Amino acid sequence: VIEVEAKKKDGSRIPVELSLSAASLDKKYAIAIIRDLSEKIKLKSELEEVKELYQLIVENMKDIVFLIDKRGVVRYISPSIERVAGYNAEEIIGKHYLTFVHPNERKKFKDLFERMLEGTYEFRIISKDRKPKYLRSVSKLIYKDGDFVGITGVIQDISDKKELETELREREALFEALTEKSLVGIYLLQDGVLKYVNPKFAEIIGYEVDE
Repeated sequence: VIEVEAKKKDGSRIPVELSLSAASLDKKYAIAIIRDLSEKIKLKSELEEVKELYQLIVENMKDIVFLIDKRGVVRYISPSIERVAGYNAEEIIGKHYLTFVHPNERKKFKDLFERMLEGTYEFRIISKDRKPKYLRSVSKLIYKDGDFVGITGVIQDISDKKELETELREREALFEALTEKSLVGIYLLQDGVLKYVNPKFAEIIGYEVDE
């Protein structure tokens, strides 16, 4: 089977597939089948354009796109993983996903994977420089001919958000420690309404804090 060009009556050329069979015993004849490949070539070209466009979009996304097979092996991860975790894609593809999950998160994720649960999850990984990073994953199960073949999805880096949440909790704890045990009355007044009073303020004017 070979691919060649055929010239039509009007002089235009088209791609064709030429299938040659064995010659007859006396070698006077051979059988050939010719098939017009114009539509096939066109579809192949369009497919290549779509693949290039998809690759361009995925590889320039800030978020991380991933594909894990049914055994838990990473089959694809977008280049943005390097910005988040320090690993390049080649260092991750082909390895089990639990290799990169924080030890305290592995049991939870192993259970989720075995139960084939999809959805949104927050978890930690260990970056290449051995620092924990907080991520959020939105995943979807993949089936082929009715059989489970893997999981795909998008991962977001939420480390900054987690750091702000931690800082906020620490400041709230500090504020509570400073005000709840204070020997002076402290209040917060907004639009003529008391939004906060500490126990000492309530004690001074003879009310309960809830009042």
